[in-house]
Amino acid sequence: MIKLIVCDLDGTLLPRGQSRISNEIGELIKEAEKKNISFAVASGRAYHELKRLFEGISKNIIYLPSDGSLIVWQEQTYYNKPLKKFTVEAMVNPITNADNLSVVLSGKYISYVFSKDKKFIENFRESVYNHAMEIKNLTEINEDIYKISFYGKPGSVFTKKIISGTYTNMSELIYNDNNWAEFIAAGGGKAPALHCMTKSRKLSAEEFAVIGDDINDVGMLELTENSYAVQGGHIKALKAAKNATPDVTATLKKIIRKGEL
Repeated sequence: MIKLIVCDLDGTLLPRGQSRISNEIGELIKEAEKKNISFAVASGRAYHELKRLFEGISKNIIYLPSDGSLIVWQEQTYYNKPLKKFTVEAMVNPITNADNLSVVLSGKYISYVFSKDKKFIENFRESVYNHAMEIKNLTEINEDIYKISFYGKPGSVFTKKIISGTYTNMSELIYNDNNWAEFIAAGGGKAPALHCMTKSRKLSAEEFAVIGDDINDVGMLELTENSYAVQGGHIKALKAAKNATPDVTATLKKIIRKGEL
C-alpha cells in the first residue's frame, strides 16, 4: 500500500506557464489525506513560496523546500541542512559588487537579494509576493540560508569558478541553466531529505511514490519502483524513473484511488 506521495512542483504539480495549483490537484491532495496517504511537495522553491501556493488546500502537506534542504510540516522543521555561514560568505562576499550577477539567498520565511539591477529585484519581489528583502551586506541576514542562486553571466575568473561548481567541497551545484546557477549544502538534495523522512517513518520503498520531471528529481526517482517522470521532462529524470506519465493528475488519481500501484 502507498502511504506517502512525493511530488515535484514546477513542471509536475504546476505545469509550465501556470502560477496557481489547480482545484483538481487540491482536491486530490485532500482525498489522499482522507485515505491516510501523506502528501509531500519537494521543490527548488523556498518554503515561503510553497506555503503561499498551497495555502487553503491543506495544513498537513509536508514540504521539502530549497531542493530538500529542510523538511517542514505544520510549521515545524524536522530536517535541517543549511549552508554553512562560512560557505555563504566565501561564495557571495567577493561578488557583491559585480555588475553582471544577481544573487538570491533563500531563508525559510524570506529571500534576500543582492543586485545592481533594480528591475531584477522588482521582478523577483513580485514573483515571491514581496517575501524578499534587498540587502547590501550579509550581516543583514540573521537566519540560516538554505540555497544560493546566482543569475547572470559570470565575467571574472572568480565568478566563473563559482558558477562552474568549483566550491563542491562546501556546496553542491543543484541547477545550472537559463543563466541560473543554484547551490545547496554539500551532501544535500531532495533524495537525502526523502530518505531521512521515509526512514523516520519506517516506510519501505514499496510504500511511497515519487513524481518529478527534472534533473534535481533524479535521486528521488531512484529511491522507489513507484516512480514517475513527466513526459517531456529532463532525459535523466526519464531514465531514472520506472514509469513515464503524460498526465500527472491522472497518475495521482490512479495512486490515490487504488491505494496501491
